[in-house]
This record gives sequence, C-alpha cells and structure tokens, in this order.
Amino acid sequence: MKQFNDRDHSIKNRKMLKWGYGALLSALESYEHQSYYPLNSDEHRNKGRYDYQPYSINWFLHHLHDAHQVLKYLRPDEKKKFKFVDIGCGVGTKVKLANALFDAHGIEVWEPYTEVAKELMKKKIVRNHGKIYELKDTNRILVEDATKFENYGNYDILYFFRPLSEPEKEIKLENRIYQQAKPGTIVIPLWHDGDLPEYIRPLSCPSGEIHIKMHSKKKFDALNEWVKENLT
Repeated sequence: MKQFNDRDHSIKNRKMLKWGYGALLSALESYEHQSYYPLNSDEHRNKGRYDYQPYSINWFLHHLHDAHQVLKYLRPDEKKKFKFVDIGCGVGTKVKLANALFDAHGIEVWEPYTEVAKELMKKKIVRNHGKIYELKDTNRILVEDATKFENYGNYDILYFFRPLSEPEKEIKLENRIYQQAKPGTIVIPLWHDGDLPEYIRPLSCPSGEIHIKMHSKKKFDALNEWVKENLT
C-alpha cells in the first residue's frame, strides 16, 4: 500500500486516512478523555465557556482532508503548509492532529487548558508502523482572548466548535472571525449560534461543514462543481 507522502503534505485517498493516522487518533482520543474531565469546573462555566464538547477526532480528520484538497486546488503552487487555527482549542488535541497537515495553532484563554495543551505539544506519539509523530513547539498554543484576537486574517483555515456559552457573545465572536477572514479562507464552524453571512458559503464536501469566504457567487459555483466532481 502506498504510504502518505509527508513532504507533499497531502492525502490522495480518503481510505488512507485512518490507516495513516490510526495510532495518532487513538492516542489523542484517550488523551482528551484523561485531560478534559478533571478540568471541568464551575469556574470555567461561570466565565461563559463550555465544558469539553466531544467531537469525533476521526471525523475531524475528514474535515481537514477536505479543506486541504480545496486549498491545494485553489493554490496549487503554494510551497508552505497552509495555516490552521482552532479557536477555543481546549487541551489542544485537534491542534496536534491538524499539524500533521498544516501549520497549526490553537487559541485558548483558560490557563488550566493551556497548560495541558502545551504539555501535549511536547509529547511524542507513535503513529502506525512505528513512525513517531512529534510537535515540540509549545508556542503553537496562543494564550489569547478569542473575542479580542486581531489576526484571524493570517490563517487559511478557521475552525471552531462554539467556544462561548452565551449566545450574544458567541455571535459577536463569530462575526469577528468572518469579517477578519481573508477571501478564500476555509471556515469550519461546527457549532455556531449566529447566521452565516452570505459570503461564507457552504461547499459540498463529503465531510460536511466546510465553508469558504467568497464574495463572487459565480466563482463559488464553479469551485463547488469541482468539489462535487473530485472530492469523494
């Protein structure tokens, strides 16, 4: 079986996803359950944030795959890894996984989560067939208030899973993200309170929930036709 080409930063076949990342997925799922639940607290909830919201890491990998394929189609000559940010990243498991494909960062303001996330960034995890997955750079966890963050426009992929529990604050955060995003940015709003603006358009990706900031409906329709024909 052909192996994933790390230098190319792409996965050509969706069937290879779990084969290539199975051990990493299992390790991160275990880490999530060990790390989050002891940190859930009234202090966290009283500051308008949610306790850990479970979401399948395996399915998250499919979102990453679809986002990556769309960006490679739009920017085929790009040599650097595309930049990804998880807004409200908790203990950082999805940042760790996303960094296998992207230049990934996470934004988190609650210190108990950020300390655990920084430790995760240092960990070595054995991937399938003995390959070591390693990410030593703790600076990938940005200790920032997402509602005041000014640099969403620096990223190619913006991912969030409703980080704030108060609807009014969450909607303001979502609008901030959409407005700062540059045209052509992939937005993955897995759970959002506000309505999506017209220019945040849903692509027909197999994994669902993949959107792109694109003002031109004509350009979007052409891109979406490519997605329907090529992403399976």
